[in-house]
Amino acid sequence: MPELSFVAVMMTLISDFGTKSVDLAVARGLLYQAAPETRLLDVTHLIGRGNLIQAAYVLETANRNFPDGTVHVVLIDFFNFRYPRVLVCRIGRNYFIGADNGLFTLTFGAEPEHVWGFPTTNGVAFSQNMKQVAMLAAYCTGLNGALPPDDWNDNVVEPLVRRGLFHPANSKTLVECAVLDVDNYENVVLDFQRHQFDSIIGNKPFKINMVGLESITTLSSSYADVAQGQPLCRFNSAGFLTLAVNRGKIASHLNLKGLTADELIYKRVRIQM
Repeated sequence: MPELSFVAVMMTLISDFGTKSVDLAVARGLLYQAAPETRLLDVTHLIGRGNLIQAAYVLETANRNFPDGTVHVVLIDFFNFRYPRVLVCRIGRNYFIGADNGLFTLTFGAEPEHVWGFPTTNGVAFSQNMKQVAMLAAYCTGLNGALPPDDWNDNVVEPLVRRGLFHPANSKTLVECAVLDVDNYENVVLDFQRHQFDSIIGNKPFKINMVGLESITTLSSSYADVAQGQPLCRFNSAGFLTLAVNRGKIASHLNLKGLTADELIYKRVRIQM
């Protein structure tokens, strides 16, 4: 790769490693070595292991709030060798580096306009493949959002795995939402964004039935809109519909006790209209 003049930009790190993993320390250290002047920000490492839906929600929210030129390193289900290469995607003026496991098409819906692939090596230590990831990330920071030179042309690929953008299923009388996340307060985040709510429900009456709680029939702007112990729904700061209990924990009522892929991907919440 040709040398590029360095521009100080932001690099983020998202993983499903947890906060105590030695792999996280290895990843951070190699990224710092490869791009010592870059601002490296940990977004979260508490994604459920291999949970692409939760990861897509976090990544989309992070990308929306970071400046052009940001490089997002996403280590989700990363060195599972069903996906034997690293993808580098350019969406807008930001770069995304992650496994070829469908996460980027799930996050952004359409096929990324620019995708490059770099093979990983099976049977070697995590640190050896991570060195390549770190070098790619450092190179992308030097691009500052611009396209790479022609030397990447031989690496242009199409994603091996494609997954559709999360979107609630709906009919004339029902909206069925998937659970994207359970936060530290046990609030439940659904794959239903504000613009989708306005288009599908709008001013029509709706009802969300809660096990052991009163049904939710109105949108709230804050937790104080309902009495203590009562359920509510509101749009969180990322614009996704969120179920909560004022001074309580709604996830327990919905039998969501963890952040495993099976529990979150297959759990559905129905909104009647």
